[in-house]
Amino acid sequence: MNQRRSFKPELKAWIMTQALTGQKTAAQLCREHQISESLLTRWKQQLIDQAALVFESSGAATAEAERIA
Repeated sequence: MNQRRSFKPELKAWIMTQALTGQKTAAQLCREHQISESLLTRWKQQLIDQAALVFESSGAATAEAERIA
């Protein structure tokens, strides 16, 4: 039975940074990390979909932390 590999978010971010900045081609990255091009495409779409979260205010998280404290 094949077991799925899991990738840490830091590695995904590093791979996508290399892909988006043109440091390496998709084919190079797929070969180096032994991943499929469809997986790389899925990660790219996730990054695009969630990019706005990077710029969100941390006010909600702070309010939650204060409530818990």
